Amino acid sequence: MNQQLSKPRTTRAELQRQATERARAAFQAVEQGASIRQAAKEHHVGRERLSAFIRDHAEVDWKPGTKLVITSNRLVKEARIFSKGRMRTVMLYPEELSRAMKFMSAVGRFLNTNDPLQLKGFQGKSVTDVSGKRHPLETSPNRLYEISAANDLDVIPLYKDVV
Repeated sequence: MNQQLSKPRTTRAELQRQATERARAAFQAVEQGASIRQAAKEHHVGRERLSAFIRDHAEVDWKPGTKLVITSNRLVKEARIFSKGRMRTVMLYPEELSRAMKFMSAVGRFLNTNDPLQLKGFQGKSVTDVSGKRHPLETSPNRLYEISAANDLDVIPLYKDVV
C-alpha cells in the first residue's frame, strides 16, 4: 500500500494574512515609484485588490494619465520608544509598531514593579523604521530609570496617526 503524506491544509485566515502581506509589499513598491500594474504583477496581487488596498490605506493624488502620488500613508504611525539611552520618535509600519508598543508596555510594567524580568523578551531586539533604519530597544534598567526621569511619561502620547 502506497500512502501519500497529506500536506497540512492552509487555513482561510492564513491565506488572508498572506494576501494582505503581498498587498502591503506591493503598496510599498508603489510608494517607491512603481506603477500599480508593475507592483501587482511583481507581488502576485490583482490590480483591483491593490487599488482597493491603496484607497483604504493612503491618501493619493490619482490623476488620469499620470503617475500615482501617495500624499499620506495611513499604515505608518509615529511612535516614541526608548533606544540608545534616550526617547526617540520613529515612523513605523504596523508590525514594527506592535513590537514597539509591547516593549513600551513592558517598560511601563518594569518602572512600576522594578521587575527586570518584564524586559527579558526584548533584550537584543530592535525595531526598523519606514526608512529601514534599525533602532535597538533599550533594556538597561539604569538607562530606563534615567530616561523616564528626564521625560514626563504621563503627558507624552506613545503613538499618533501621521497625516
